[in-house]
Amino acid sequence: MDSSAWDSRYADTPGLVWSAEPNRFVVESVAGLTPGSALDIAAGEGRNAVWLAGQGWRVNAVDFSAVAVDRGRELAAARGVTVDWRVADVTAYRPVPNSYDLVLISYLHLPAPEFAGVLAAAKSALRPGGTLVVVGHDLANLSGGIGGPQDPAVLLTPESVVDGLAGLRVQRAETTRRPVASGTDRRRGHRVGARFEELAWRETPIGEISLRRRRDPALDSEVYEVKLDDEYLMSSAFPVAEIELARLGLAPLTGDALDVVVGGLGLGYTARTALEDPRVRSLVVVEAIEDVIDWHRRDLLPFAAGLATDPRTRFVRADFFAAVAGGGLDPDEPGRRFHAVLLDVDHSPRQVLHPSHAAFYTVDGLRRLAALLHPEGVFALWSNDPPDTAFQRTLTEVFPTSVAHVVRFPNPLQGREAANTVYVARH
Repeated sequence: MDSSAWDSRYADTPGLVWSAEPNRFVVESVAGLTPGSALDIAAGEGRNAVWLAGQGWRVNAVDFSAVAVDRGRELAAARGVTVDWRVADVTAYRPVPNSYDLVLISYLHLPAPEFAGVLAAAKSALRPGGTLVVVGHDLANLSGGIGGPQDPAVLLTPESVVDGLAGLRVQRAETTRRPVASGTDRRRGHRVGARFEELAWRETPIGEISLRRRRDPALDSEVYEVKLDDEYLMSSAFPVAEIELARLGLAPLTGDALDVVVGGLGLGYTARTALEDPRVRSLVVVEAIEDVIDWHRRDLLPFAAGLATDPRTRFVRADFFAAVAGGGLDPDEPGRRFHAVLLDVDHSPRQVLHPSHAAFYTVDGLRRLAALLHPEGVFALWSNDPPDTAFQRTLTEVFPTSVAHVVRFPNPLQGREAANTVYVARH
């Protein structure tokens, strides 16, 4: 993705794309160092830069996304720290030599020649006795890990990084696994900061998923958030589009005995809103992660109260995309048809959480979904991206009518309006 694509991704995402808290490996690597001058290369929204500034470092942060840098400025202002921000392409950026006590490269994944150039510039920026910290996804992640880029050409190994560090004394170069726990009880209720409480956590085939609650001083309210690894999936601070997914998806339907599927349970806003429609006779919620279902059964989410106990609701623990490919969303009644399928799993048809999901957003994948709808049934899809013309063309090859609704809502954290897309296609 180029800078304009990252600008769009950041701009179209309510709140932060990544965590506001520093990466755990960065914290571990910097522990014990005496604060001095620091350079954060490819700083993104600034979570590590802001944390370093809070520890007493004088920080310069560089990223090629102007939107991300603006987010970093906002985060720094909210934390009351000072960071010197710069918008620049890190592959061309040349810091002043011998200027920094710490240089950080965190999760920058580029083809080897470009990464080598960045590494050389970072090395030259170090003062004598300075520290260079490189953190990223290892090549072994493809076969034995979770998340991260799926292109081996941009992944790291200890050897490939060390090869670019001639002249430096290497203190640590290794592949490290993220710490995990077996089961959820060990992590349940774990406090991760003065304003954060982790309510539930689990390692899954697509990453570490967690539910946490925090007090947001800007909103003066409690906010519930779902994270996959270090990436935010959803937040109770911005439920408008999830609610509209149900409303817009059910609006075209007639009749008063509707059978509905919600793909992706999350915080429950879409499913709960669907149940508020008195025409809904049954609601099948297909969710791949048992722990997410458990959040609702344990009433961890006060705004979704009643969802799990409503007699119309049935939770199905299954991969939505595999279920569609296999020809059925109701394991008790294979081939059962529904009046509406409301889907909110991936960020967008182009930004999927797992490569196996991509086939669903093709003509063949959507035709398999359409076969599970009643005549004039509705497929509705949430997307974090603006309306995608190419995907709309794909929809029209399968469904006679389709509309892309832009759902706008205020984002008080950024002082601007945000927008998501809800596609509504009718069989």
